[in-house]
Amino acid sequence: KMDENGKVAFPAMNVETRTIADEAKTRAEASVKFIQGVLEGKAVPTTGDSSYGATVPTGLYGQIMKKRDALAEIRKYSTVIPVAGKMQLGAEATVATTYWVGENTTITENESSLAKINLEDHYLACRTKIPFKLLNGSPLAIEAYFADLMGRAIAKEEDAKFISGDDTNKPKGIRTTATDLGAQAGATLARADLIKIFYGVKAPYRKNGVWITSTLGVKAIMNIADTTTRPLYDPATGTLFGKPLIE
Repeated sequence: KMDENGKVAFPAMNVETRTIADEAKTRAEASVKFIQGVLEGKAVPTTGDSSYGATVPTGLYGQIMKKRDALAEIRKYSTVIPVAGKMQLGAEATVATTYWVGENTTITENESSLAKINLEDHYLACRTKIPFKLLNGSPLAIEAYFADLMGRAIAKEEDAKFISGDDTNKPKGIRTTATDLGAQAGATLARADLIKIFYGVKAPYRKNGVWITSTLGVKAIMNIADTTTRPLYDPATGTLFGKPLIE
């Protein structure tokens, strides 16, 4: 109402009205907190690419990637270059030529050149359904469990395709591009076979080399000993000829 001086005065809020307003505020704050919890650390009970159900919570994503990095074998010894789209790297094609010349002989020049290596941004997906009620109410560390489950699956598939991938929507595997160093000489893997492989790699690459083999390969290598009957493979350090051996 307006007083005699023309000022507008509003009536004081009664206790009942104030209680209703406080309750509404409390409910609004609870709703905001719930939504933040859903977006930051929970999956929501909707599905489809256009719904919030397609959102990957950053906390869960981080746990999955952490587990992948801990379990993946080849990634530990690789140079990892994050890319968003195709990337081209330069590589040696025609290198500089050196030669000996006599006195008063013209030195012939040559032109070095570069080749291009294309890096593709392949994606490895792992998507699983998690009941919202389980995430929201379970006393167990459900997010950590699913992070472990998905991280192991990603690490296993990643390592497999780093070895044998065919470059179709996936990496080009090592075995697809590796140099043929010759077949095994006899029916059983021998020390001479390992020496041939080891020194079949050029010295600059051998310096930081890593052995990669299967479980059967590890078993065969562990049965090989030197002339003093000591195993060539050292289980304590996980090395063969001083280089790490990855199973």
